This record gives sequence, structure tokens and C-alpha cells, in this order.
Amino acid sequence: MKKTILVYLLLIACTLSSQNANYRFKNISTNDGLSQSSVIAIHQDKLGQMWFGTRDGLNKYDGSKFTVYRTDETNPASISNNDILSIIEDQFGKLWIGTYNGLNCYNPVDNTFKRYSHSNLNNSLSNNAIWCIKEIGDEIWIGTSEGITIYNQRTKKIITLFHASNNKNSLPSNYVLSIINSKKMAFG
Repeated sequence: MKKTILVYLLLIACTLSSQNANYRFKNISTNDGLSQSSVIAIHQDKLGQMWFGTRDGLNKYDGSKFTVYRTDETNPASISNNDILSIIEDQFGKLWIGTYNGLNCYNPVDNTFKRYSHSNLNNSLSNNAIWCIKEIGDEIWIGTSEGITIYNQRTKKIITLFHASNNKNSLPSNYVLSIINSKKMAFG
């Protein structure tokens, strides 16, 4: 009986000490300058700055203050929409931001956005709702509500991929929420 009690006491002591990890959290809110409390996307860039995509703008946090980027209808070099869905940084240090109204490429050198949107012309996005973005080599893969758009940064060409019900090797659905680059994946 004594051995059993000692084992239980040791297990309880180990469990309690493992729950007391030294994690520190810093909470930031609209009181600190965040434009809106619903954060949909988060990214830390190569300089250590934090980027938060909210329902009311793109927020850059340098550790002490926020800079908020919002759409300005009079400025075509502003972000295309305030409802941010996804953020990545490419190999060149540019940020790619997905919104409900198109894709944006932020150039930190000149503090401007280049907008990409869907149109009926060739070489455009498949849809303006940009759910996910992934850089794979020289390409930016963009998951939308209507398939995948692939933007080649070197050639500036865009191709689109869609679900085709008569092709089992096409996308299973046009609604693409996530993209992963796998070295080798087997299905079966």
C-alpha cells in the first residue's frame, strides 16, 4: 500500500510541475492600436515584425506600435480590401496578402501595394476571394473560392486550375482553403 501511495504522489507531483511551464503571453488588442479584434491571419516577417490580418485592415506591429493599412479608393497603390484572409512573405521580402477582393503584393521598400484581381481577361485570378497563398519555387500558388491560380514571379504569367468532373486528376473541388508543398505524397 505504501508503494502505491508513493507512486501516485510522484505522478501527481510530475503532472503538476509539467503544467507550470514558463510560457509568456503578451496580449495586444484594439486598446494597443490593433484595428479590429477578429484576427484572421498572422505572419512574422524576416525583420521580426508581426502582421495581423483583420476584418478591418492589415496591421503591422513592430513590437511597440501598429501601422494599419486600409483600402483607399482614391489610391490604386493601397490594399484592395480591408477584410484580410491570408498573408505570406516571399523569398524577396515582399508580402502577399489575400482578401475578399483580390490579391495584393506589398513592397516594403516603397510602401505600396500592387493589386491582382479576377477579370474576364486572360492572365487574371480565378476568383477574388483569396483563402490561402503558398510560395513554391518561383511561383505563388493562390487558393480561391474558384480553384487555384498560379502566378509565376519570373515570367509574370498566370495559370488557373479548376475542378473537372470528368477528370479524376483535377482538383477535387474548386473551393481551396489550404495548399501544402509535399516532396512526395502517396494516396491509395
